[in-house]
Amino acid sequence: MDPQAAFADAVARARQIAANIYQPALDETKSAGTSHNRAMGKKRFRKVQGKSISQAVGGRPSGTRNDIPSGSEPKDAGRTNDLQYTSDVYKEITCTPCGEDGLREEANKYCPKCQEYLCLTCAKCHQRMKATREHLLTELKQEDQSFAVLIEKCWYHPDRNIEMYCGTHDLVYCTRCIATEHRSCNGVTDVENAAEDTYSIREVQKLQDETKVIYDKLVTCNKKKEDYLIAAEDQYSDITGKIKEVKRKMTHHLEKLERKAIDALKKTKAEIRQEVEIDMSDIRTMIGKVEERSQKMERAVQMDNVQTFVQVKLSQEVANIARKLHEENESKCQKVISFTENEQISKDFMKTQYLCEINTFEQ
Repeated sequence: MDPQAAFADAVARARQIAANIYQPALDETKSAGTSHNRAMGKKRFRKVQGKSISQAVGGRPSGTRNDIPSGSEPKDAGRTNDLQYTSDVYKEITCTPCGEDGLREEANKYCPKCQEYLCLTCAKCHQRMKATREHLLTELKQEDQSFAVLIEKCWYHPDRNIEMYCGTHDLVYCTRCIATEHRSCNGVTDVENAAEDTYSIREVQKLQDETKVIYDKLVTCNKKKEDYLIAAEDQYSDITGKIKEVKRKMTHHLEKLERKAIDALKKTKAEIRQEVEIDMSDIRTMIGKVEERSQKMERAVQMDNVQTFVQVKLSQEVANIARKLHEENESKCQKVISFTENEQISKDFMKTQYLCEINTFEQ
C-alpha cells in the first residue's frame, strides 16, 4: 500500500474510533444532566487495545525500527474489524458497510468470514450477492451490543491480533513480532498492562485536527503528483513531435542533396550522349560517301580516261577525309561517369550517437 492509501486508512480509523467510541459517551453525559455532564467531561478514556491514539489510527512514531511492509495491512484496515468488549463506554455496534458511507445503523448480524457487522438491509444484500451468499451470518444478542472497541491485526502478521507493547519503540505488536524482533527491547509488556495512560476528548480532538491537516496536505501533494504525470505525458508528446520534426528536416535535406546529385548525373550523361551522337552522325555520313565512291569506282574501268581521272580524284579525297575522321574519333578518349562519395558527411553522420539530448531539470 502506498503512503497516501495507508494514511487514508489511518484517517478512516481515527474517524471511526471517534464516532463509535467517544460520541456515544458524550451523548450519554448530555442526557444525564448538567452535573453528570461536567463529571463526564472530565472523564479520561482508556487507550484502544493498549495503544496510544497515534498508534490506534495507524501512525508510526519516529525511531521505529521497522517500516510497515507493503501489502501486509489487514484486509479491512480503516474500517471496523473484530470487536473486543470492555466496560468503559456504552457503544451500540454499528453496521460496518454503512459506517463506510458515514451512516450509523445498528448491526443485527455478524459475518465471521468478512469480519463485518451488518444491519438488516446489508445482511440481506450480503446473502444475495454471489460472492458472499454462502457466508454464515450469526445473530447479535442484545447483551452483546455494548462495550465494544476495535481489535487491530498486526501489520506484519495479519493473521495475528495485536497483544503486546514495546516501550523502546513505543508501538504495539503481536506476540510473534515481540519474539522475533523485540526480544532485547525494554518496556515489553502486554497491552492490558500498558493501557494505563489515558487520553482526554480534547487530546483526541487535537489529534483529529492535526490528522486532518496532514491529510489535506497529502491529498494536495498527490494531486500535484497527478498533475506532474499529466505534464510528463504532454512533454513526451511534444518532444516526440520535435524528434520527428528533426528527422523530417534531415530527410528533406538528404532528399534535396539526392535530387541535386541525380540532376548532375543526368546532365553529365546528356552531355556525353550529345557528343557521341554528333560523332556517330559524322561517321554515318562518311560511311555513306565511301560506299558511294566505291560503287562509282567499280564502274570507272568502263569509262574514258577523263571520267576515270575524275572518279579517282574524288574517291581519293573522300578516302582522305574518311581517314582523317577515323583518326580523330579514335584519338578521342572515352568519357566514363564516376562517383565520389562525400566521405565527410558519411563519417560525421555515422559517428553521430544521438539525434538530440533528453535531460531533466528541477523546476
